[in-house]
Amino acid sequence: MNDRFVMLCPKCSSTGLERYSDRQPVWGSLDDFVLKCRTCGKTLYGQEVCQAEHDRQKAAWKKARPEREQAAAAAHEQAHQAQLRERHIAAALRKSSGEKRRREAQEQEEQRAERLAWVRKNASQVTQSPNKSPDHPKVVAPPEGCAWQECSSPARDTSIYCSRSCSNKNARYRHKLRQQGKDPDTVAA
Repeated sequence: MNDRFVMLCPKCSSTGLERYSDRQPVWGSLDDFVLKCRTCGKTLYGQEVCQAEHDRQKAAWKKARPEREQAAAAAHEQAHQAQLRERHIAAALRKSSGEKRRREAQEQEEQRAERLAWVRKNASQVTQSPNKSPDHPKVVAPPEGCAWQECSSPARDTSIYCSRSCSNKNARYRHKLRQQGKDPDTVAA
């Protein structure tokens, strides 16, 4: 809280008052003490008038001081409470997000362990699904030869094709059938 008295303009309440000496005194007056507001242009002439305005404002300022102190204390307390609430919320979010991450990691680990156990159990019958996702294994009988109809080479251990070339040929053939409106799974080779 700024606890310093500053005289305000009596017209616009700005703090932009400046004191200067009047360079063009009016005939018959000896007042050269002038206060002028830089904001609105209000001018107070004479030391007695300026001193009376100063005394009036300072008395009002002193009278309102307890109210200002109470308002400042209340604002400080509100800011402190808001800061405490933010800290509490941030801590709760950190805690809940940490628990959520641990729970998700544990679930993923359990799913991985289940898949691994299933794969070990059915190792001779498992190949990867067409989308290459280990999450969805596809059970098929181990092939004797290459799945491409024009090839008689033995299939690799990890695939139903003997090579990438045969896999691509089969994919092109199935794409061609789909363009013709036929279902590649039901068309006889």
